[in-house]
Amino acid sequence: MTNVSPRASVPAPRVSAARVAPVPARNRSGTPDPVEQARIRATVGAAVRTRRRAARLSQRALAGLAGCHPRTIERLETGRIRPTSALLAALAYALTIPAGYTPAGRRTAVDELAAFLEDVAGPSLVQSTPGGARRRARRLRAARRAANANALPPLRARLGRS
Repeated sequence: MTNVSPRASVPAPRVSAARVAPVPARNRSGTPDPVEQARIRATVGAAVRTRRRAARLSQRALAGLAGCHPRTIERLETGRIRPTSALLAALAYALTIPAGYTPAGRRTAVDELAAFLEDVAGPSLVQSTPGGARRRARRLRAARRAANANALPPLRARLGRS
């Protein structure tokens, strides 16, 4: 038995149930569905946005400190991407810089904020692949070097060194 297409006289191909690929329960690599977008926006997005605004940082400035693209920050805050563990760790590092740089308490503050953001992300958190974690670490090192290069001239001027 063949189905006839209404637009042409050529019979439409039959699609058997065995050849149709099952739809995954959750598309982990694509954009989240509307319900998950709303949850990400209300949890992780709101947490990042509040901390960013409290630190008086723009999305572009936060992205520069975290070593990512400003659009990534925008998409995370609006719930259009799922957060990765490496991204949340980079954001935790970047969000602890303006609050008062104290090297002794810095690591603890970064770890606590990263753990909080991962906890808030809940089931939407995507574990970073090894390659993704290496790329994020490389970008974060470059952002740290750039931040240090920008901070050194004013610091040297304050200390009276050239």
